[in-house]
Amino acid sequence: AWTSLAGIALLLMIGSVAGRAFKEQKENPSFIRKYVLNRKSILFWTSVMTAFVMILDSGKSFLTVSTYEGSKGLQVSHEESYTNSMKKSVTYGQKWKNDNTDFYRVDANSGHTFNNSMFGDFHGMRYYSSTMNGKVFNFLKFMGNRVYADKVSTVYSLSSPVQNSLFGMKYFMDFDRNLNNIVPDMTLVEEGEEGNFYENPKTLPLAYGVADAVLQYEVTDEIRGIENQNRLVNDMCGEEINPYQVMDCTHFSYENVTLQENKNWNENFFINETDQPTLFHYAYDVDKDGAYFIEHNFRAGEIHVTHGETEKNLHPGDGGFAYVGKLQAGDTLNIEVKIEGVQLGCCGLNVYYLNEEAWEQAYQKLSSQGLNVTSFKNTQVKGTISMKEDGLVFSSVPQDGGWEVFCDGKKISTQTAGEIMLCFHVPAGEHEIIFRYHVRGFTAGLIISLMSLILLVLYTQKEKIFKKKTAESKSNA
Repeated sequence: AWTSLAGIALLLMIGSVAGRAFKEQKENPSFIRKYVLNRKSILFWTSVMTAFVMILDSGKSFLTVSTYEGSKGLQVSHEESYTNSMKKSVTYGQKWKNDNTDFYRVDANSGHTFNNSMFGDFHGMRYYSSTMNGKVFNFLKFMGNRVYADKVSTVYSLSSPVQNSLFGMKYFMDFDRNLNNIVPDMTLVEEGEEGNFYENPKTLPLAYGVADAVLQYEVTDEIRGIENQNRLVNDMCGEEINPYQVMDCTHFSYENVTLQENKNWNENFFINETDQPTLFHYAYDVDKDGAYFIEHNFRAGEIHVTHGETEKNLHPGDGGFAYVGKLQAGDTLNIEVKIEGVQLGCCGLNVYYLNEEAWEQAYQKLSSQGLNVTSFKNTQVKGTISMKEDGLVFSSVPQDGGWEVFCDGKKISTQTAGEIMLCFHVPAGEHEIIFRYHVRGFTAGLIISLMSLILLVLYTQKEKIFKKKTAESKSNA
């Protein structure tokens, strides 16, 4: 920034000196004015100085980034692999995306970009743009998903079967061929040279009937991914189902720190006043066969998970929850968290077991009143829904103020769950539902633009008429 400001100041100074030189030399042309201070020369030297400032600023940024990368050296994308990844996203994204008579979401298990769906032109949950809606950012962060910067991106975590179903995630393109280590119980539908492709056996539709309690679902700044997903399912179903069941910790210890414990994880801290790394040790005795998950509140370090002969390293920056693996009764799950170079930080960790019976109960209840999409395009969705009784319908569509909903051709009022997800009430029976999207402020902007154009035309015509009359007056004189 200082380099840029210095360059701009220098350019302004040159312009000021040149302006005075032009004025002083106006009556007495000289070699300097002829060959140095003419307009072409000033333009040339201005361009040279601008290029110099840009190169200097880019070089400074390059050195800064290199320093931040540390011992790994400057990390850059490999052009060929990055390009191939983009080609795969486009090719397979088009293959697995929904057509215009259905709607579901797709995601890719690949580390090359945050924007697989945007490059591949298919509907996913990841989003990376400075224009991101802040409430969507807060909602997905509250669910435990990885986020980047402040309201800039969400890197959707594939690790929760429950969250995948709630948001209509149907297909997964596993280019890295390790999806089984990230999320359990997906159905393999195709194997290929480029990767494996899976289907979610419990995909909920774009919209489905829920209990009114979901309208009270509150998004806060306390990130407890699995617990917050449990709460969302409970509010949708109108009863305590808790598909994820928390486990009792058999052993917990820590080294080189003191704890400032609080039930609110945002105020649950460790303090390390030594030169040694912070260490946390957790152990869980497994008493049920099934899929196990962790949620945590660590912001740095590494989480090392072992059970039997299986080992897995998890990184806090990848999100607030993760799939641990399939465990059997009698196994012991050991988790060690190691954090270096942090004197004050957040802490907290829970382990959950996915209760398949409870999750099946919730899924059957939610899917029994689902929207059957018959027509889809980016600004309009049509479908039918059969409601057992008057009730609320939840959709995995963010309401930024542009969506309108029509039931049997009549516009109905909308509400939001979690401050952003579109909801609306529908009477009992079968109905046609239409979603229509209009960009907020588009009509007002169009009117202002047209009025400005008309005023510009009138002003231009007025100037022409004035000049014509002036010319005629001089001619007559």
